[in-house]
Amino acid sequence: MSQEVYRVLAARTRRDARRPEALALGAAFLLHALALAAALILPTLQPKREPLQLVPVEVIPAQALGV
Repeated sequence: MSQEVYRVLAARTRRDARRPEALALGAAFLLHALALAAALILPTLQPKREPLQLVPVEVIPAQALGV
């Protein structure tokens, strides 16, 4: 084979060797971006909770109860 064929094959090997890493990096970035977006958006979609209703209580010491 000629030198040009070897050069083309070497270039393909280098390009193909990096492709899975680039795809994995891109997929990881996309998944992290989606998780961050979900963490920021989902709490705003949930209905607001009713505020707690407090009731008056009287604290009685245990000695007054005869304990």
